Amino acid sequence: MIDRIPAHPVARIEPPARAAPYSCALLSTGFLISEDLLLTAYHVLQQLQIEYECENEEAQAYVYFFGPSRRELYRVDKKASKHLPCGNPDRDWAVICVEGSPGRKYGYIPLTKQPQIQEGDPVTLIQRGDPARPLMVQGQVKIVEPDIVAYDAPTRHGFSGSPVFNERWEVVAVHYAGKNLYVPHGKASDTENPECYSRGTPILEVIRALERQSIPLAA
Repeated sequence: MIDRIPAHPVARIEPPARAAPYSCALLSTGFLISEDLLLTAYHVLQQLQIEYECENEEAQAYVYFFGPSRRELYRVDKKASKHLPCGNPDRDWAVICVEGSPGRKYGYIPLTKQPQIQEGDPVTLIQRGDPARPLMVQGQVKIVEPDIVAYDAPTRHGFSGSPVFNERWEVVAVHYAGKNLYVPHGKASDTENPECYSRGTPILEVIRALERQSIPLAA
C-alpha cells in the first residue's frame, strides 16, 4: 500500500532564507502535475509575494522534494511572469513553473478529467508544509458543489496546496482552507455550511482553466 501512495511529487514550499524568522508560519504544500508544473493554493504565493517582494534576484521561493534519504531544493522565481502560467485568486489555486524539471526525478500526479467524488466518499490529503503533522490525513466528503469540495479531514496550517485524493488515488480537489473555527455550531444547518469543514477547489476547474490556456495535461 505504501508503494502506491503518490507522496514523492508532493513538495514543501518555503520562503527565501531572508524570511527565516517567519518561515515556519509560511510553510505550505504543492504537488507536481507535470515535469515542471506545480499546483498549489493561490494564497500561498500571494502571501510570499506581498510580505517578501523585493527588487533584486533574491525574490524567490523554494520548493523541496523528499527522497528516500534526503530532501532536494528547487527554485521558483516569483518575479518572472512565466512562472505563474495559470491561476485564480478567487478560487485560490495556482500553477507555477519549477526550475530544473523535478518531475523527471520525483514523478508527477496526472490529473483525471472525470475523477469520481460524491458526498460520503473517503478522501486522503498528503501534506509537506507542516513537519509536526502526519504526512497523510483522511476524512469524509461532506459537500460537493461546482466550486467547492468540503470534507471533515483534520487539516491545519501547512496543508494549503495539498492534493485531495479519492479511493482510486485520483486528485479530486486542491486544498485551500481548514475548518472555520468562528462559525457558530449546534444548529442543524451547520452541516450544510462548507465553512464548518476543510475545503478545496474541485480539480475539474483547474483542468478546464489549463485547457483554455493551451497548457497540456501530462498523461
